[in-house]
Amino acid sequence: MSDSVTPSFDEFADCRRVCHTGGLAIDPRKLLLGGVALLVLETGQSVIQSLPFATQSPSLDVTAPLDLGWSPNFRILEIGVGLLLAPLRSVIWPGLEIFRSGSSWPELATAWTRLLWALIVWSVFGGALTRMAALQFAQHERPGVRAALRFSTRQMMSYLTAPFLPLGGIGCLLAFNATLGAAAALIPSVGEVVLGWLWGLVLFCGFLIAMLAVSVSIGWPLMVAAVSTEDSDGFDGLSRANGFLLDRAWLALFLATLSLPVYALSWLLVVALIHLVVYLAAWAVAAGDAGHTATWQWLWNLPAEGASSPREYWLELPGILLRGFGPSFFWCGVTVIYFLLRKSDDGTPLNDVMIRSGSAAAAENGTPSGTPQESSSGGNGD
Repeated sequence: MSDSVTPSFDEFADCRRVCHTGGLAIDPRKLLLGGVALLVLETGQSVIQSLPFATQSPSLDVTAPLDLGWSPNFRILEIGVGLLLAPLRSVIWPGLEIFRSGSSWPELATAWTRLLWALIVWSVFGGALTRMAALQFAQHERPGVRAALRFSTRQMMSYLTAPFLPLGGIGCLLAFNATLGAAAALIPSVGEVVLGWLWGLVLFCGFLIAMLAVSVSIGWPLMVAAVSTEDSDGFDGLSRANGFLLDRAWLALFLATLSLPVYALSWLLVVALIHLVVYLAAWAVAAGDAGHTATWQWLWNLPAEGASSPREYWLELPGILLRGFGPSFFWCGVTVIYFLLRKSDDGTPLNDVMIRSGSAAAAENGTPSGTPQESSSGGNGD
């Protein structure tokens, strides 16, 4: 393990690999997974809002219309940033509601339900995306979507255990402080004095709660990447993510900052490519109709067919791919950052990813079941 808490020159040299994130994320299969994940997340949140105890909560706006125009502008970048942060927002917003002072029981129940649903969705889809990114980054392999989803569903309890361990600790500390407050309220005069003497313990519990909350909100994506890369349990994912963040905090911050311009350029490229495909398809059809001179206007003006036009249903597919780039880049970027932090912290090569031997590995990689597999694979050494 490195003794220094600041990145070395060799570590900065490895940082160029963050630029690979764009190539990893611009993959139709990952875009589809990311878009479907947002669709499932939004559908579940709508169902939660209809529950008897549900209260009005801010919705996760992850729309990305195709009629954005051609030239790069701030609206395109604003939508792109919203899509990139969608996984974090879906988890942090309910968490903020839970910690908000004065929340009612229905509000707390709604927030906990939304938080659990977001963690389940990203355990399945985020786990699949990080597994695909880990194998592609380390081994240059391209596992299929079904294989990645099989892996993430098999490891779902590990993905959920990693954040719920610190959340459980937060719950115990909150219960302890709440018990002290209730006891002080039940014993007039004396209770307040005793609570005053114990206020140092209350503050220490508050410090632990803050550390655990930061651990979950910042370290949760790395926990998912750790479980996907190491094929391990939730406790291992939690300890690795927190350990790497504590030991290499400045490097983690630098890598996250470095990935932002990579995302901006990659997002504009994806927007341009998807718009080009849609535009050329519409242009070719409109060229055969002399009555339509404006291709883009013809594409989005649907007065004859109405809101339920089959054309609109088909346009949902490129819309899903466009929206899916944010989650795809987020989880691919988290995976690349995990590899770089792991190498900086304990010297593990960048080509090391755990692959189970036997039928599990064959199913995941699409190789025949008789093909021998190593339990921990290494390839092109770094």
